[in-house]
Amino acid sequence: MQPLRPPSRQIQFLFTIALASLLILGTTRIVLDNFKSSRSQFLRLPLILSNKHKVEVRILAVEIEDEDVIPEGCNVFEGKWVWDNTSSLFPFYTEESCPYLVKQVTCQRNGRPDSLYQNWKWQPFGCNLPR
Repeated sequence: MQPLRPPSRQIQFLFTIALASLLILGTTRIVLDNFKSSRSQFLRLPLILSNKHKVEVRILAVEIEDEDVIPEGCNVFEGKWVWDNTSSLFPFYTEESCPYLVKQVTCQRNGRPDSLYQNWKWQPFGCNLPR
């Protein structure tokens, strides 16, 4: 049986680089997540780019009507698809007017001739979703 050789310097170096990379990526993730949260005080402070330019970042308040709030205790993940042909509000948008739809989810652009699928809505058990 041969004696164990100590790890080479290359392996030690690569391990140190990998560990430092994970530390940097984790710290970056935490910092960016804090910037996105509305509780972050950083976004409310003025951001000074240089002595000549001063930019202030503001958080805009969004007003939500009472009828647009999902009731407490409503489990939106359990329910069923129901046919809703009574509303003149459907569809809320067309595929052509929404720039965020990717090609894979655009039924009519991919050749579907009808639009009846747009009259289905998700109905959670025990509560109603706001329009």
